[in-house]
Amino acid sequence: MSELTTVNSNQVAAQSNDNMASMFMNMAMNPECDVDKLEKLMALYERDEARKSQVAFNRDFAAMQSDITTVSKGSKVSYPNSKGGKTEYSFATLEDIVDMVRPVLQKHGFAVSFKVNTLKDVNVQCSLMHKEGHSIETAMTLKEDKSGGKNDVQALGSSISYAKRYTLSSLLNIATRDDDDAQVAMQKDNRVITAGQSKTLEAKFDQLPIERQDKFIEWLGDKQGVGSIPEVKVSGFNAVMSALNKVIASLEKEVA
Repeated sequence: MSELTTVNSNQVAAQSNDNMASMFMNMAMNPECDVDKLEKLMALYERDEARKSQVAFNRDFAAMQSDITTVSKGSKVSYPNSKGGKTEYSFATLEDIVDMVRPVLQKHGFAVSFKVNTLKDVNVQCSLMHKEGHSIETAMTLKEDKSGGKNDVQALGSSISYAKRYTLSSLLNIATRDDDDAQVAMQKDNRVITAGQSKTLEAKFDQLPIERQDKFIEWLGDKQGVGSIPEVKVSGFNAVMSALNKVIASLEKEVA
Protein backbone atom coordinates (compact mmCIF):
# COMPACT_ATOMS: atom_id res chain seq x y z
CA MET A 1 0.00 0.00 0.00
CA SER A 2 1.40 3.33 -1.02
CA GLU A 3 1.51 6.29 1.38
CA LEU A 4 0.75 9.90 0.57
CA THR A 5 3.28 12.46 1.76
CA THR A 6 2.25 16.09 2.18
CA VAL A 7 4.91 18.76 1.67
CA ASN A 8 4.64 22.54 1.78
CA SER A 9 5.76 25.00 -0.88
CA ASN A 10 9.00 25.80 0.99
CA GLN A 11 10.00 22.12 0.94
CA VAL A 12 9.28 21.91 -2.79
CA ALA A 13 11.30 25.08 -3.44
CA ALA A 14 14.24 23.81 -1.37
CA GLN A 15 14.20 20.47 -3.22
CA SER A 16 14.08 22.28 -6.56
CA ASN A 17 17.03 24.48 -5.59
CA ASP A 18 19.02 21.43 -4.49
CA ASN A 19 18.28 19.71 -7.81
CA MET A 20 19.42 22.76 -9.80
CA ALA A 21 22.59 23.10 -7.74
CA SER A 22 23.35 19.41 -8.31
CA MET A 23 22.74 19.80 -12.05
CA PHE A 24 25.07 22.80 -12.30
CA MET A 25 27.73 20.91 -10.33
CA ASN A 26 27.52 17.90 -12.64
CA MET A 27 27.75 20.13 -15.72
CA ALA A 28 30.78 21.97 -14.32
CA MET A 29 32.58 18.68 -13.60
CA ASN A 30 32.05 17.48 -17.17
CA PRO A 31 35.30 18.14 -19.12
CA GLU A 32 33.26 18.73 -22.27
CA CYS A 33 31.10 21.40 -20.62
CA ASP A 34 30.85 24.74 -22.40
CA VAL A 35 31.75 27.11 -19.53
CA ASP A 36 30.33 30.16 -21.30
CA LYS A 37 26.95 28.48 -21.80
CA LEU A 38 26.98 27.24 -18.20
CA GLU A 39 27.57 30.75 -16.87
CA LYS A 40 24.74 32.11 -19.01
CA LEU A 41 22.43 29.33 -17.83
CA MET A 42 23.29 30.02 -14.18
CA ALA A 43 22.75 33.77 -14.66
CA LEU A 44 19.36 33.09 -16.26
CA TYR A 45 18.39 30.82 -13.36
CA GLU A 46 19.47 33.41 -10.77
CA ARG A 47 17.44 36.14 -12.50
CA ASP A 48 14.38 33.90 -12.57
CA GLU A 49 14.76 33.07 -8.86
CA ALA A 50 15.18 36.77 -8.02
CA ARG A 51 12.01 37.56 -9.99
CA LYS A 52 10.06 34.85 -8.14
CA SER A 53 11.33 36.18 -4.80
CA GLN A 54 10.25 39.71 -5.67
CA VAL A 55 6.79 38.54 -6.76
CA ALA A 56 6.37 36.68 -3.44
CA PHE A 57 7.61 39.73 -1.53
CA ASN A 58 5.15 42.06 -3.27
CA ARG A 59 2.25 39.64 -2.75
CA ASP A 60 2.86 39.23 0.99
CA PHE A 61 3.70 42.91 1.50
CA ALA A 62 0.36 43.90 -0.02
CA ALA A 63 -1.46 41.42 2.24
CA MET A 64 0.45 42.70 5.28
CA GLN A 65 -0.71 46.29 4.79
CA SER A 66 -4.25 45.46 5.95
CA ASP A 67 -2.83 44.39 9.35
CA ILE A 68 -0.69 47.52 9.84
CA THR A 69 -2.48 49.86 12.24
CA THR A 70 -1.95 53.51 13.10
CA VAL A 71 0.24 54.09 16.16
CA SER A 72 -0.72 56.70 18.75
CA LYS A 73 1.77 59.40 19.72
CA GLY A 74 1.69 58.39 23.37
CA SER A 75 4.93 60.00 24.57
CA LYS A 76 5.36 63.71 25.16
CA VAL A 77 8.49 65.87 25.28
CA SER A 78 8.80 69.32 26.86
CA TYR A 79 11.97 71.36 27.46
CA PRO A 80 13.04 75.05 27.59
CA ASN A 81 14.25 76.46 24.28
CA SER A 82 16.72 79.23 23.46
CA LYS A 83 13.91 81.77 23.00
CA GLY A 84 12.81 81.51 26.62
CA GLY A 85 9.75 79.44 25.85
CA LYS A 86 9.09 75.71 25.74
CA THR A 87 9.46 73.20 22.94
CA GLU A 88 6.73 70.57 23.22
CA TYR A 89 5.71 67.70 20.96
CA SER A 90 4.30 64.18 21.02
CA PHE A 91 5.70 61.09 19.30
CA ALA A 92 5.22 57.34 19.00
CA THR A 93 8.10 55.48 20.64
CA LEU A 94 10.11 52.80 18.86
CA GLU A 95 8.81 50.30 21.43
CA ASP A 96 5.17 51.14 20.60
CA ILE A 97 5.82 50.74 16.87
CA VAL A 98 7.68 47.43 17.34
CA ASP A 99 4.96 46.06 19.65
CA MET A 100 2.38 46.70 16.94
CA VAL A 101 4.36 45.47 13.98
CA ARG A 102 6.25 42.41 15.30
CA PRO A 103 3.31 39.93 15.15
CA VAL A 104 2.28 41.33 11.76
CA LEU A 105 5.76 40.79 10.31
CA GLN A 106 5.89 37.24 11.67
CA LYS A 107 2.45 36.40 10.29
CA HIS A 108 3.39 37.40 6.74
CA GLY A 109 6.94 36.04 6.64
CA PHE A 110 8.93 39.25 7.09
CA ALA A 111 11.73 40.34 9.39
CA VAL A 112 13.44 43.68 10.04
CA SER A 113 17.06 44.45 10.87
CA PHE A 114 19.03 47.64 11.50
CA LYS A 115 22.63 48.61 10.79
CA VAL A 116 23.98 51.57 12.78
CA ASN A 117 27.12 53.54 11.93
CA THR A 118 28.23 56.40 14.17
CA LEU A 119 31.76 57.03 12.87
CA LYS A 120 30.59 60.21 11.14
CA ASP A 121 27.21 61.57 12.17
CA VAL A 122 24.54 58.91 12.83
CA ASN A 123 23.59 56.61 9.95
CA VAL A 124 20.88 53.97 10.39
CA GLN A 125 19.91 51.52 7.66
CA CYS A 126 16.67 49.57 8.01
CA SER A 127 16.19 46.37 5.98
CA LEU A 128 12.90 44.55 5.42
CA MET A 129 13.58 40.91 4.53
CA HIS A 130 11.13 38.31 3.21
CA LYS A 131 11.28 34.55 3.77
CA GLU A 132 11.65 33.99 0.00
CA GLY A 133 14.88 36.00 -0.10
CA HIS A 134 13.93 39.42 -1.47
CA SER A 135 14.62 42.51 0.64
CA ILE A 136 14.38 46.30 0.49
CA GLU A 137 16.27 48.94 2.46
CA THR A 138 16.12 52.58 3.40
CA ALA A 139 18.56 54.71 5.40
CA MET A 140 18.73 57.98 7.31
CA THR A 141 21.72 60.11 8.30
CA LEU A 142 21.42 62.82 10.94
CA LYS A 143 23.35 64.73 13.59
CA GLU A 144 23.32 63.83 17.28
CA ASP A 145 20.21 65.18 19.00
CA LYS A 146 21.53 67.41 21.81
CA SER A 147 18.25 69.22 22.41
CA GLY A 148 16.85 69.49 25.92
CA GLY A 149 20.26 69.40 27.62
CA LYS A 150 21.10 65.80 26.68
CA ASN A 151 24.60 64.52 27.41
CA ASP A 152 26.65 62.86 24.64
CA VAL A 153 25.39 59.34 25.32
CA GLN A 154 21.75 60.45 25.50
CA ALA A 155 22.14 62.52 22.33
CA LEU A 156 23.53 59.52 20.43
CA GLY A 157 20.83 57.18 21.71
CA SER A 158 18.08 59.68 20.88
CA SER A 159 19.29 60.06 17.29
CA ILE A 160 19.58 56.31 16.77
CA SER A 161 16.08 55.73 18.15
CA TYR A 162 14.68 58.56 16.00
CA ALA A 163 16.27 57.14 12.83
CA LYS A 164 15.03 53.61 13.60
CA ARG A 165 11.48 54.88 14.12
CA TYR A 166 11.38 56.83 10.90
CA THR A 167 13.11 54.29 8.64
CA LEU A 168 10.91 51.47 9.96
CA SER A 169 7.76 53.58 9.56
CA SER A 170 8.85 54.56 6.05
CA LEU A 171 9.40 50.97 4.91
CA LEU A 172 6.11 49.69 6.33
CA ASN A 173 3.93 52.76 5.64
CA ILE A 174 3.17 53.20 9.36
CA ALA A 175 1.22 56.33 10.26
CA THR A 176 1.13 57.98 13.69
CA ARG A 177 -1.46 60.27 15.20
CA ASP A 178 -2.10 62.28 18.35
CA ASP A 179 -3.89 60.62 21.24
CA ASP A 180 -6.93 62.88 20.73
CA ASP A 181 -7.20 61.71 17.12
CA ALA A 182 -6.83 58.11 18.27
CA GLN A 183 -9.70 58.50 20.72
CA VAL A 184 -11.98 59.87 18.01
CA ALA A 185 -11.01 57.06 15.66
CA MET A 186 -11.62 54.49 18.37
CA GLN A 187 -15.23 55.59 18.57
CA LYS A 188 -15.66 55.28 14.78
CA ASP A 189 -13.65 52.12 14.00
CA ASN A 190 -15.43 48.92 15.00
CA ARG A 191 -12.92 46.48 13.48
CA VAL A 192 -11.43 44.01 15.95
CA ILE A 193 -7.76 43.08 16.05
CA THR A 194 -6.41 40.20 13.95
CA ALA A 195 -5.89 36.70 15.34
CA GLY A 196 -2.13 37.32 15.37
CA GLN A 197 -2.50 40.53 17.34
CA SER A 198 -4.86 38.80 19.75
CA LYS A 199 -2.31 36.03 20.38
CA THR A 200 0.37 38.63 21.06
CA LEU A 201 -1.78 40.37 23.68
CA GLU A 202 -2.90 37.07 25.21
CA ALA A 203 0.72 35.96 25.60
CA LYS A 204 1.37 39.12 27.63
CA PHE A 205 -1.89 38.70 29.54
CA ASP A 206 -0.98 35.12 30.52
CA GLN A 207 2.11 36.46 32.32
CA LEU A 208 -0.12 38.19 34.87
CA PRO A 209 -1.22 36.49 38.11
CA ILE A 210 -4.93 35.69 38.37
CA GLU A 211 -5.81 38.71 40.51
CA ARG A 212 -4.06 41.07 38.09
CA GLN A 213 -5.82 39.39 35.16
CA ASP A 214 -9.19 40.11 36.76
CA LYS A 215 -8.26 43.76 37.27
CA PHE A 216 -7.01 44.02 33.70
CA ILE A 217 -10.29 42.66 32.33
CA GLU A 218 -12.04 45.37 34.38
CA TRP A 219 -9.68 47.93 32.82
CA LEU A 220 -10.55 46.62 29.35
CA GLY A 221 -14.23 47.19 30.08
CA ASP A 222 -13.68 50.70 31.48
CA LYS A 223 -11.15 51.99 28.94
CA GLN A 224 -11.78 49.93 25.79
CA GLY A 225 -15.43 48.98 26.20
CA VAL A 226 -14.79 45.26 25.65
CA GLY A 227 -14.89 42.18 27.88
CA SER A 228 -12.01 40.14 26.46
CA ILE A 229 -8.79 40.51 24.46
CA PRO A 230 -10.13 39.08 21.14
CA GLU A 231 -12.78 41.83 21.23
CA VAL A 232 -10.21 44.65 21.36
CA LYS A 233 -10.64 47.14 18.51
CA VAL A 234 -7.85 47.73 15.99
CA SER A 235 -7.38 51.32 17.15
CA GLY A 236 -7.08 50.14 20.78
CA PHE A 237 -4.33 47.58 20.18
CA ASN A 238 -1.43 49.87 21.03
CA ALA A 239 -3.09 51.17 24.20
CA VAL A 240 -3.77 47.64 25.44
CA MET A 241 -0.23 46.51 24.60
CA SER A 242 1.22 49.51 26.42
CA ALA A 243 -0.98 48.86 29.47
CA LEU A 244 0.06 45.20 29.61
CA ASN A 245 3.74 46.11 29.32
CA LYS A 246 3.38 48.59 32.21
CA VAL A 247 1.71 45.98 34.45
CA ILE A 248 4.40 43.40 33.63
CA ALA A 249 7.15 45.95 34.32
CA SER A 250 5.61 46.82 37.69
CA LEU A 251 5.41 43.12 38.61
CA GLU A 252 9.09 42.65 37.74
CA LYS A 253 9.99 45.59 40.00
CA GLU A 254 7.97 44.05 42.85
CA VAL A 255 9.90 40.78 42.50
CA ALA A 256 13.25 42.60 42.38
